[in-house]
Amino acid sequence: MHHAGVSPNGKFGFDVTTFHGNIPIEHGWSNSWEVYFTRTTRVLFELEQEAQGPNEEIKSLMIPFFEKAVPRLLRPLETGGRSIQPTLIHGDLWHGNASTDTEAGLPVIFDAASFYAHNEYELGVWRQPWNGINENYRMRYYEHFPKSQPESDYDDRNALYATYVFALLLKL
Repeated sequence: MHHAGVSPNGKFGFDVTTFHGNIPIEHGWSNSWEVYFTRTTRVLFELEQEAQGPNEEIKSLMIPFFEKAVPRLLRPLETGGRSIQPTLIHGDLWHGNASTDTEAGLPVIFDAASFYAHNEYELGVWRQPWNGINENYRMRYYEHFPKSQPESDYDDRNALYATYVFALLLKL
């Protein structure tokens, strides 16, 4: 999917609403991964504030998260001569959404929340300790998809993507 599913317009997002569990995700399109990630993640944090009631600590943490952490980790992907290509991702790939077709013996994935994204975003959910898709899968993945540059930021980017996944889980 990450090799063949290239964005038809070169942008990040999707042209229809998808669902992550019961949470509708209005993707829209963005020319920049940083802009897309910021916009959609901010919506999730705002939804959480609405659902759980205002939390001043979370609100105060959102400021450095969006003003410092996100630009620091995502902007280098698309500056300094670097770029990333938006590719189709599953969007919710964990062991509960993967199985094997017993007749064909082939893998099957389902319950997708797909959109065009930075391919590494898919691995954020793999960081979660409850996910059966673990380090062994990540190591095999890197054989086919090397870590984006700057590679030194990879683990921190992955933690950032795991934060997005965690925000979604809070809403489910």
